[in-house]
Amino acid sequence: MNVLLVACLFTQLSYFEFTPISSPQMAGAGFSITIVAKDANGQIYNFNNAAVLTTNLDNPWQYVAPYVIQFNSGVFQGLATVSLAVDSIKLKCTDPGTNASGLSNAFAVLHNVPFRYMTILPGESLEPGSPNGRYLSPHVQNSGDSFVVTTYDVDRWFNVDPLSNDSVIFGGTDPFGRYPAGRLNGGKGTFEITMRRAGNQRLYTRGVNATRADTSSPFLVTVGPFSNLLVVLPGETLLAGDTTTEVFATPGKTGRPSLLYVKDTTLIRVVGTDRCWNRVLPPSDSIRLLSDFSFHSRPAAGFLRDSTVFNGEFDSAGTNQTLWVHDYAQGIESYRCLVDVAQRTESIEITGPDTVTAGELVTYTARLLDANAMPIMARVCFFKVTKGSGFVLDTENISNTLGQTTVQFKCDSAHFYEEDSIRFTADGHSARKGVYIDIGDTLVSVGKVIAYPNPFGWEQPFTTIVYSIPQSSDVTEAIYDAFGNPVLLRKIPKGQEGAKNGVNRLSWDGKDELGHKVASGIYVLKLWGQEHTGIVFKKTYRIGVVW
Repeated sequence: MNVLLVACLFTQLSYFEFTPISSPQMAGAGFSITIVAKDANGQIYNFNNAAVLTTNLDNPWQYVAPYVIQFNSGVFQGLATVSLAVDSIKLKCTDPGTNASGLSNAFAVLHNVPFRYMTILPGESLEPGSPNGRYLSPHVQNSGDSFVVTTYDVDRWFNVDPLSNDSVIFGGTDPFGRYPAGRLNGGKGTFEITMRRAGNQRLYTRGVNATRADTSSPFLVTVGPFSNLLVVLPGETLLAGDTTTEVFATPGKTGRPSLLYVKDTTLIRVVGTDRCWNRVLPPSDSIRLLSDFSFHSRPAAGFLRDSTVFNGEFDSAGTNQTLWVHDYAQGIESYRCLVDVAQRTESIEITGPDTVTAGELVTYTARLLDANAMPIMARVCFFKVTKGSGFVLDTENISNTLGQTTVQFKCDSAHFYEEDSIRFTADGHSARKGVYIDIGDTLVSVGKVIAYPNPFGWEQPFTTIVYSIPQSSDVTEAIYDAFGNPVLLRKIPKGQEGAKNGVNRLSWDGKDELGHKVASGIYVLKLWGQEHTGIVFKKTYRIGVVW
């Protein structure tokens, strides 16, 4: 009895025994397992600790789940899954404390239903059953160079379906990449890819019906050696990776060149690129900016580093004028860029009278000239009166073959001599014409009385009073304040200025009969002419005084 008790006290865990696992199983699908802890005598050992569940395969991936299992009274019963599709595999149970272990019987694991298409880049390897399905890192690729990728039709655990012969289509983050389409054979296919734009890129793979799409790992595409010179004009931007080859389609850049103008300084940038129009750091060579047309650039030559900037100008207008650059050290020349050079108004010559009588309709001619003083045809010129009470009958006109455009001007409402100003504008360039408005006899001959300036006193100490009488007569001039009190009374004998037939002019300095300045305010002027036959004319007019 004592010997038996001692034997029981020193019994320990010796190994684990699996009940048979049926074959085959399916990757990722759970199946029941039973594991019994045994002692050296093959008896159940009362094991109540955790153990580790692995496989007999020697690799870094854990293909079975769960990884940790808990025994109760020497037995574990539960579900397990295997992620790797394989012809033969065994489960292994190990006690980390004693290193006691045990293997199951060998069984096969089949792939599960297809889940996605997986593309493996050069440098990577497919790792079925692993957490991410990929191992190692993709290689760096060069722009413009082709490389081979391998695409698999895999289940959710990255096991290949050997029966798949699906068609697949490729795409990528490079809009100018060359992407194939093809068919898998036995769940696998190799395809040739070319990426043209430098930078971090990815590939997209999908079925013809857009099913089970996949995105590759990111990979770097580096620029190639210096191969091209590219002229970038205002209005254009670089287009790295561009596949356009025809010069008229401007390879390597996008956008239309802005319209240039005669003798207008334009910023012209030159960059070095690889064969796929990716910017590179070229050698510091001396380059020249050239044209088939009369053209000037400053500086005449530049040094090509990261980029070079020229300030250039064309001497004459025309369409499809050429620009290109040449690197004599490397023997590299850019393709010829075509630009349109137009005239732009740089000066406006204005002809027409300097003095115009109020009410008179006059014509002004504006001649539009470019930087070479050459006339500009078919250009809109805008007109606007910016000072005075005159107006133009047309607000815009188009220049003729001589560069001339005309506008009609009139000032009807002048109440005193004034200077109007007409602004002529074309292509953003403006010129001004000053016009002096004369109050002619025609205004007063119809019986009007005009005083100018009105009011007066602040900038000019007197006002001129203009009126017309039908015949020579004695004239009385009377000025009253706003309350009807007399301020000034003058009598002008017949035939003198102010009392003669036709237009007459008088002046008032804002003083009363005693020579004292009147107060600021409104004053009433009354004029009447008298002959022995009676009153020949009578007028009333208001004049403002501001000191």
